[in-house]
Amino acid sequence: MKQEIIRLDQLTMGTIKYSDITLIQEKETEIISSDSLWRGIHEYYNGLVKSNIGNGKKVILQIHSKKEFILLFMALIRTGACPIILPVSMTKNSANMLQKICSDNQDAIIMADDMGKVCVQTLLPDIKLPLLSIKEFVCQDENIETDYNDFSDNIADDVAFVIYSSGSTSEPKGVMVTHKGVIRMLQETAKILGLTKEDVLLSWLPVEHTFGLIYFLLLPIYVGCRQVHMATSMFAENPLTWLEQINHYRATVTAGPNFAYQIVLNNMTENCHWDLSCLRYILNGGEPISKKNLHKFLDANKQYQLKENCLIPIYGMTETSGAVVLNVPYREPDIDTKQVDTGIDFDLKSIDILKNDLVCQGKTINGCSIRVVDDFNRDLGQMKVGNIQFKGEFLCKGYLNKDNKDLFADGWLCTGDIGFLSGQNLYIVGRKKDMFFMHGKNIYMRDIEQIIFERYGVRSAACGENNAMEEKSKIYLFMELEISSAEYTKKKKEIIMFIQGETGIKLSDVIFKDDMFMTQVGKFSKAELLKKYKKQNCPEVNS
Repeated sequence: MKQEIIRLDQLTMGTIKYSDITLIQEKETEIISSDSLWRGIHEYYNGLVKSNIGNGKKVILQIHSKKEFILLFMALIRTGACPIILPVSMTKNSANMLQKICSDNQDAIIMADDMGKVCVQTLLPDIKLPLLSIKEFVCQDENIETDYNDFSDNIADDVAFVIYSSGSTSEPKGVMVTHKGVIRMLQETAKILGLTKEDVLLSWLPVEHTFGLIYFLLLPIYVGCRQVHMATSMFAENPLTWLEQINHYRATVTAGPNFAYQIVLNNMTENCHWDLSCLRYILNGGEPISKKNLHKFLDANKQYQLKENCLIPIYGMTETSGAVVLNVPYREPDIDTKQVDTGIDFDLKSIDILKNDLVCQGKTINGCSIRVVDDFNRDLGQMKVGNIQFKGEFLCKGYLNKDNKDLFADGWLCTGDIGFLSGQNLYIVGRKKDMFFMHGKNIYMRDIEQIIFERYGVRSAACGENNAMEEKSKIYLFMELEISSAEYTKKKKEIIMFIQGETGIKLSDVIFKDDMFMTQVGKFSKAELLKKYKKQNCPEVNS
């Protein structure tokens, strides 16, 4: 009888039959066969054992090469070490983040490939932690391997790795993900999607992010099917490459956040030629989902044989080890938004704004419980807007080196998101951190962004700020729109008047940018946008 997989490190021990991993770069494609994958993990494992790196040792990864990241990450998991995952620090902002993480983890080491090492040394020349080249840990000597069972003391409830949240609205936090949480997520996701060894999973999402790591690296390894990774930069430079590669590799499952579908639509032309009949599922998650956006994408690609129900809304967090709510098979239940009430301080006018674009996120996966509560953690039941909480084996252990008292309530994970239940289906209406108190009422930034998208068809980021010195509350709107200097002032006034007419809110400023600060998966980093704006002291609209 096949041994049950209960720990993530068991995926590195040959208990699962690997399939090929294809890595697509701008100029070359590399295929990692099952044998070379196993051999690469094994060589890193030998070197780590020889250096006595295992059993909880914290290792901060700064690895640009996707191949080396995969091999070293899997080897570290096998030794029982604790990989701390974050993108290579290639900018000043990401370097500042790395510096904070190093300050909080002075017992850790940094492992980097050549590019990662150059970046760290250039941006953080005074780094205090040991900065080690991954080349030092490649060991092909079969004679030095320590018996695995003697070296790792992993149990299912242990932390498998730490992965940093995207930080779109606040300072990123290191989420401590457990072996049990990831394995249960892989088991349930494989069942829900009906995955087999015949499937091909393709992604352009970075493997340093939960979406890319769990669903497009670990899930296909668990199932034993093929995985294809595009360089994220390829999508950024030409979004249509995504659909071209789906057609080429006959991918059956792929994924992308909500913004990706609009970008593809903006770039499509009459010269597009692909066959998308192979796709069973496109997972849509990572940021608020627009029903209109979803339908436009499906309609535009019907001519290319895209299945009508293949675009699947999902909802989850790094803190839940992935998506715990999925709309599979995709459906849009009838719902009377007039029946929606609230159990918290929430303006129901937001429901009116969102009602035509309100997406059914679906039902929870097996083993996960959901409730919607008021601000005193009392269950609100059905059709009442409140705070969304989850309970189950998927939950993380908390944030690394942080006070976690506000993360859990009686064992329930506080997501920070606001929504309601209709039957077993979940609907998201906002995020608590994105709520702003102004002129005696709560304002949700998503409402402003939704109105802008419907009117102008572009993405935006509304950011609120309480100015204690001036005793004023201000809202700034950043729009992903390039405007000529001649039109700048006129367009700004037009948008301020439009938003004021629609919501009664007077924006303090509108900033047009074609180079918005992004998180690693393409979400706007509101914290960085506002920080840079304040630093530059841009002139504000007179009140």
